[in-house]
Amino acid sequence: MTPCTKKRLKGQLKWSGVVHAHNDQEPSRPNFTSHKFKKLSIESSLELESPISFNEVQSAVWLCGSDKSPGPDGFTFAFIRNFWDKIGRDIYMAVKDFERSGNIDKGCNSSFITLVPKSKDPNTFDDYRPISLIGSTYKIISKVLVERLKKVIPLVISPTQSAFIKDRYILDGPLIVNEVISWLRKSKSKAFLFKVDFEKAFDCLNWDYLDSVMEQMNFGGKWRSWIRGCLSSARASVIVNGSTTKEFSFERGIRQGDPLSPFLFIMAAEGLNVAMEEAMEHRIFKGITLPKSGPVLSHLQYADDVIFLGSWSTSNAKNLTRILRCFELSSGLRINMSKSKIYGLGVSNLEIELLARSVYCSVGCIPFMYLGIPVGAAMSRISQWSTLINKFQTRLSKWKASSLSFGGRLTLCKAVLGSLGTYLFSLYKAPVKIIHTLESYRRRFFWGGSTDINKMSWIAWDKVLAGGVDGGLGIGSLKAQNLALLGKWWWRFKTNKKELWKDVIIALYGNEGGFNAPSRAKKKGFCWGTIVNLHHTLSKHGLEFQNLFSNQSGGRVSQLVTSWMCGGRRIIVISFRLCELGESSWKITFGSSHLSRGVVCTPGEMAA
Repeated sequence: MTPCTKKRLKGQLKWSGVVHAHNDQEPSRPNFTSHKFKKLSIESSLELESPISFNEVQSAVWLCGSDKSPGPDGFTFAFIRNFWDKIGRDIYMAVKDFERSGNIDKGCNSSFITLVPKSKDPNTFDDYRPISLIGSTYKIISKVLVERLKKVIPLVISPTQSAFIKDRYILDGPLIVNEVISWLRKSKSKAFLFKVDFEKAFDCLNWDYLDSVMEQMNFGGKWRSWIRGCLSSARASVIVNGSTTKEFSFERGIRQGDPLSPFLFIMAAEGLNVAMEEAMEHRIFKGITLPKSGPVLSHLQYADDVIFLGSWSTSNAKNLTRILRCFELSSGLRINMSKSKIYGLGVSNLEIELLARSVYCSVGCIPFMYLGIPVGAAMSRISQWSTLINKFQTRLSKWKASSLSFGGRLTLCKAVLGSLGTYLFSLYKAPVKIIHTLESYRRRFFWGGSTDINKMSWIAWDKVLAGGVDGGLGIGSLKAQNLALLGKWWWRFKTNKKELWKDVIIALYGNEGGFNAPSRAKKKGFCWGTIVNLHHTLSKHGLEFQNLFSNQSGGRVSQLVTSWMCGGRRIIVISFRLCELGESSWKITFGSSHLSRGVVCTPGEMAA
């Protein structure tokens, strides 16, 4: 077989794989109904279906990325913005036509599917991620619907889902899992954690199931017809070897690249949450009950990343797999059991292996990776940070051969090396040795262009890290970044009214989350204990998190002020998170000194 024939055959296999993924093999599925779905009010439902205004359409255009890859029509949003005065009215009329009919012309909802490899050496279709490059007209319609949906979706999505909802954070789940593992170990309880892998989740979602879920959530008929029109009119062709295949239509699934898709998926995934609530109510499944009348945890969701928590027993685990099978039959969302893993706490390795065999999944070991971050690990150990060290070394090895100026190295130190650890630093306090190692990498690269040779540093590194106002280059200290990111948890604990992660912390450590008893911080889980210790340590040095803010009307509100020492001088950085108080001028008081300059910004800007 010639190389050309092999290439053509590989392209045909890719195309057939995409088409197969979007063809429903079981057109007739059982209905999924429950009284436990959260419901929209009549007012919210009617607001979703209100007439679309010209300003909404214009706002949607400006919210779309200007330089994103175009779809089949070839128009970027930079072009549409530049010529909005000439074409804006025509685009608005196209959106109004969709509003009236609920249909989109076939050519306006076409897309190119590009297959992005998930691994370095992809061999099968499953090793690729299909990303849709969608036409501009449909994307504007989708964006208008998304902006409306964002306002009401928190009302119908349970606290266990932390994806795509305002004021919910990707690290809420890892924090909860960390603290629950720590508590289970100390209480010597038996439990299992089951991390499941959905197989092509976005591609396999059944449209009738999604429509049924929205109906049970009290979404109106017109809104559901709009969503059905968006899904059923979609067509696509696959980009293979630089050219496009024959266009095909969709029978199921939602497209990665469509602004609507993430929100439609979490509404569909709400069915799994409802199924788990029903199972626990009827004692089919037993979750983990936290002390002090705390929440009962059965699962945590981040879009299609789901981890289940249950009391240890074979029947409990088998019942869970039966629930997942029933959910699959209704929704089309299938669990790949061979890629799913079960973890045991308080039991022997043999017991874990026997349980894994009984549910046909793999055995996992604690600590493990969840949402891209290690959980259940003692992060005070240097060895647990090897992944971050390797990331630094990999990036630096790629730049070693490049002839970079001081300006180029400065930019890379700020934009790349300064952000590589942000995700880990947001949950864990890095050991002093790790901070020292990473800073030494940055210092050697900045002064010498390589980490192999330690060239002379003409200025103390602390001065280079300092901000421009203080005579530095503004690279920023990794230690200060770590402390500031951890300090956000204190602020969230004090300001969030009702969140699942906060309920878990209160159940385990009391109403004040342990901040009122810092001497007991060592008894807490490593993750939350370091956050409590951080507050206590900075307070001893006179750096209080809690300060008083007053607005023009004389009201006062407690807010977070992250503080740190830099070059022997106190630097105070204020996090404006005053979202619920509207636009106002603020006078900020720090002890006996005042910053009289008023700061005016919108709630959205303050939340940024």
